[in-house]
Amino acid sequence: DLSIVVAMFVFRPALYTIAAKSRIGLRNMSSATTTEAERKEAAAMRSGEGAKRNCGLPAVELDVGEQKYVLIKVGDELLVRGNVNADYHKDAAASTVNKLRSAGTDYTILGGGRIVYNNKENTMKIYGFSYGFPWRGSPQHEDAAAVIRTAIPGISITCSNDGY
Repeated sequence: DLSIVVAMFVFRPALYTIAAKSRIGLRNMSSATTTEAERKEAAAMRSGEGAKRNCGLPAVELDVGEQKYVLIKVGDELLVRGNVNADYHKDAAASTVNKLRSAGTDYTILGGGRIVYNNKENTMKIYGFSYGFPWRGSPQHEDAAAVIRTAIPGISITCSNDGY
């Protein structure tokens, strides 16, 4: 049903940008581009406690192109947030976190990575990690992919834990 898909997916058109990618074998915090102060800010954003457990927000908000993304747990729901203009993963999360905090809704940012979304070919690659929101345990890119597949039926998604 199209009305359900529209309610679950917000599309923000953006120019596709090509950025140089560096491969990092070990996740060495000394090579992070995120400063200590930015990691502390991200840590403060990581979870919020309130009375509400259901957020009523779209499950997926992504741009076209390469972007930083975060996976947010709200009660039993998962939200995927990406933004091509985000310098840091906290920037991709900020708008949704502010809405959840304002509503007094419990949430946890589970982790982050990158998404490359090609809407013309209906393909997506989900990969990498976030220094600001490191995964606790294994990356959950497949969980993010499942949420996205519900919001964008027929999309072809590949996941990898490699890269930054």
